[in-house]
Amino acid sequence: MSNASNRSRLALDMRFYAILSHIFPLRFSHKVALIACLGMQIPWVSLTMYLTPLSDRLALSLIDLAVIGGTLMLGVLLTCTAMQALMVPLYRIHAATRASGEIGRLPEHYRDEMGEVMKLVNRLSTEAVTDPLTGLLNRKGLLEGIKACPRGAVIVFDLNQFKQINDTYGHQIGDQVLVQVAQCLKGQIRQPRDLLARWGGDEFLMVLRDATEGSAQQKAWDIEALLARCWLDGSVRPAPSVSFGIQMLTGDNFQTDIEQADQAMYEHKALRSDGVSGLTNHRSIHGV
Repeated sequence: MSNASNRSRLALDMRFYAILSHIFPLRFSHKVALIACLGMQIPWVSLTMYLTPLSDRLALSLIDLAVIGGTLMLGVLLTCTAMQALMVPLYRIHAATRASGEIGRLPEHYRDEMGEVMKLVNRLSTEAVTDPLTGLLNRKGLLEGIKACPRGAVIVFDLNQFKQINDTYGHQIGDQVLVQVAQCLKGQIRQPRDLLARWGGDEFLMVLRDATEGSAQQKAWDIEALLARCWLDGSVRPAPSVSFGIQMLTGDNFQTDIEQADQAMYEHKALRSDGVSGLTNHRSIHGV
């Protein structure tokens, strides 16, 4: 079937929905409630009028009319309340697509069509903030999470000579190195307090909530030493190592904090290439 035919079929299928959207443009539940009320009330009123003799209809008092009207309104109210409750999964799905990570995962144990949609939304929401190779957060996921971390430190790690590893062993081995580095880094954070992401390529970013300058520096040194021990078997040459930069979070502009940590990392990398061991330059460590 052509794209034009698909569009025509979709427009035809959506026609009734489009009509109701002119009446209730904002709330899907109002559309459903209208259909439910009309479907319940019109037959009930028609049957009542049919079974009531004409003379009795003319003799109805105000009290009778009030009872009939009140009964109808009660039916409408109960129907709308029930439909509103039934539409809660749809509201949650809508919220999940607009604010990833802020409302938690949707339930996945329901087996109807809505349950399948909630499973799909969960999967897509996770994929949107997850790096597919390492399973860590991606750039989007970290930027969303860092908003809730006003104090602490950000550390940028970058693998040294990673291009040479790719050129020597191929991208498959290079990917395995990235996965192993990610697992080493993941073991050094306090979940779920801290954040860890693959920032891009061979660069990783760690956010330590409520960390001090000293504790962040010690954490970076520990990770540098840990990664140096991962390839002592000589399986990969040159053995992967990292350069890093640290910036204390200001809480004002997270992007600026990350950029300063990134600049500090490049300064550290330059020191290593010059044969300078350790982190003796204060600015290269902290980006200040």
